[in-house]
Amino acid sequence: FCGAVDLKNDSGVQSNFTLSKPAGINAEDIRAYIIEYYGIMTDTLNDYYVLQCKPYNSGSSVMNGTFYGTGWSQYQGSSGAFNTNFSTYLNLCYLGGSQYYGASGVDRSYTGSSHSTPSWNGRAVYENNKEHAALSYYAYIKQSSGNSGLWQEWWVGGANSADTTSNYADSFYFEPRTGTWTEGVVSLYAITK
Repeated sequence: FCGAVDLKNDSGVQSNFTLSKPAGINAEDIRAYIIEYYGIMTDTLNDYYVLQCKPYNSGSSVMNGTFYGTGWSQYQGSSGAFNTNFSTYLNLCYLGGSQYYGASGVDRSYTGSSHSTPSWNGRAVYENNKEHAALSYYAYIKQSSGNSGLWQEWWVGGANSADTTSNYADSFYFEPRTGTWTEGVVSLYAITK
């Protein structure tokens, strides 16, 4: 276990935060990281890319190439494959490039009628290779109005013919695409022997 943040109750994490490996473990000995996120909400109406991150080492990004990937989505009774690549941030839910269905500024105590759930929930695995890191995730969320407006998504991506990273990751920097977070928990785990 590396650490976790509570985006509503912890101080100073609503705009960005970093989760790091335990001090007693070398980054090169960590085979993978697991990022779990629960009930993420923001203060921005119908936002997308709500949770994006970068792998870091010694305080600087090691993401220096494109993670080429493909995914599969199921939504409103339909399903299909899609291709998308991440070169600036690793986005932990793509939603086909569309927005999620939510009201601005809400959190779990919200009692109005203009917000639907589930919020952003999911799990990602970052394969901690030195130069050819990879990412896979699954996520689920409310994507549009109505009882069937739910979205489930799986994605996997990694190196093509060039490097995706310049070093092993020892931490991850997180931020929302816009606005700030109002609610949710993000946890990071390092997978070693």
